[in-house]
Amino acid sequence: TKSAQFPFHFWLPNAMAAPTPVSAYLHSATMVKAGVYLLARLNPILGHTDAWFYILVIFGGVTGLLGAWLSWQQHDLKRIMAYSTISALGTLVFLIGLGEMSEYAYKAAVVFLVVHSLYKGALFMTAGAVDHGTGTRDVTRLGGLLRPMPYTFVGVLLATVSMAGFPPLLGFVGKELIYEATIESLNWGTLLSVVALLTNVLMVTAAGIILIEPFLKAKKDDYHYHAHEASWQMWIGPVALGVLALLAGLFVESYLFSQQFVQPAVSAIAGKAKEVELHLVPVHMSIFYDGYVTAFFLSLVTWAIGIGLYVAHKQIRPLAQRFDKIISVVGPEQGYLKGLDGVLDFAKYLTNYVQYGYMRYYVLSVLATLSLVVGITLVRSITTLGTFTEVRSHEILLSLVIIAALIMVTTVRSRLAAVAGMGVVGYSIALFYLMFSAPDLAMTQFSIETLTVILFVLVLYRLPKFDTISRPLSRIRDAIISLVAGGVMTLFILAVTAQDGARPLTEKFAAISYTEAHGENIVNVILVDFRGLDTMVEIAVLGVAAIGVFALIKSRSSIEDNEKSS
Repeated sequence: TKSAQFPFHFWLPNAMAAPTPVSAYLHSATMVKAGVYLLARLNPILGHTDAWFYILVIFGGVTGLLGAWLSWQQHDLKRIMAYSTISALGTLVFLIGLGEMSEYAYKAAVVFLVVHSLYKGALFMTAGAVDHGTGTRDVTRLGGLLRPMPYTFVGVLLATVSMAGFPPLLGFVGKELIYEATIESLNWGTLLSVVALLTNVLMVTAAGIILIEPFLKAKKDDYHYHAHEASWQMWIGPVALGVLALLAGLFVESYLFSQQFVQPAVSAIAGKAKEVELHLVPVHMSIFYDGYVTAFFLSLVTWAIGIGLYVAHKQIRPLAQRFDKIISVVGPEQGYLKGLDGVLDFAKYLTNYVQYGYMRYYVLSVLATLSLVVGITLVRSITTLGTFTEVRSHEILLSLVIIAALIMVTTVRSRLAAVAGMGVVGYSIALFYLMFSAPDLAMTQFSIETLTVILFVLVLYRLPKFDTISRPLSRIRDAIISLVAGGVMTLFILAVTAQDGARPLTEKFAAISYTEAHGENIVNVILVDFRGLDTMVEIAVLGVAAIGVFALIKSRSSIEDNEKSS
């Protein structure tokens, strides 16, 4: 995806909206090659596997051919370059996958990486200069730019000659190495050579469109513009990159380029030391050598067919575009867009199905799921519930009071009576805390229950009418889930308290709560000292919730006041 390989190639042309220097740097010469770099670094580990070979060669070959096929059909200079970038990235992946089958593949990958960076960086910046000088990048409108933009033309000339693989630029060496790599690929040589040949033919055609249409063809009469050369800051970069491609081609056999630059990179990709020899003049310039066609012969075929396709491209382009339009209906981009729509539709369906809009259903779902998951775990893992002490009569009496209050809460038809019943439950639990020597906890419970009852009473008149609107089956379902949830939580607490495992934190807190925190109540010390930050955050959350509730009440009051006034 990062390096725009099929079927994820379609994002790259759409990302070319940035200024041309940014497009040259990010989307062509450097950033998009991060994926190729990662593949190259992983090659020593995975390069010997069949999966690596098939995945990289197939997807890289398809990407290279598809990008080249789409590039020559475009009208916008930047889109031509964008699709040719896809082709170059596919070729690099193709060569990395081919490395274990041919000694030329890694050399071809490294040299072609440099070739593409030089000519594509130059071409993108010249596209910006053309746009600046004419106001358009449409090759069907451009023409006659050689005289008004001579320096830009020099940059384009050097870059496109390298792109088409003509000597003596470095692009020629890269193309020859690609053909050497495919020819040497054992049983796959013929098929892979055909793929490389078709890709390079289409790249020659694209290079011809970039060079000839804007600069060497006559100016179109139906589009008027006053072309002017860009400032030297805009054309010096492309010219410099083109000169570098020329010098690299002329001195490709030099120790500096082949031994100090290419050889370390080839060795890193291969995972072992490799000897590298590069030649500008092909070693075999005949048609056949050792029973195989030579790389130089394939280069001649490439130039001949590529130039011929350029000559006829205006007649062929409409047919190719019509074919592409038919294929694009089921292409990767449409599949991606439909997949996104499907995800959104599924999210909407799931949201409508799960988000009922009623708090009672949310609580019901949470309790049911929690009871099911925790209950199954407890049933499978519980071995003992510990020992129980004798239950005293006043404890039984208090438990009966709680049960009676709960029955009252669920059966009365008065909201005030229900609030009173909940208060009885809360105060009775506080009495239990008091019985079991937890006075601080009891006081906390008393305070909470008092505040809760007061809040309920204060908002009673704002709540809707208290009535029984649920069906009998719904009430039975709610009762079952409530009983199961309560039973599961009871079992959970009993199972936890029955564990006799080591308690280093408990012992540590008990030992230092008085000496370091100066508190005799360990629970309080833990809450306000040892985990004071956590407690503070909990208080903050409650405060935010209270503010939200207050805002909702105020907004409802404002709406009611407006309705009354109207």
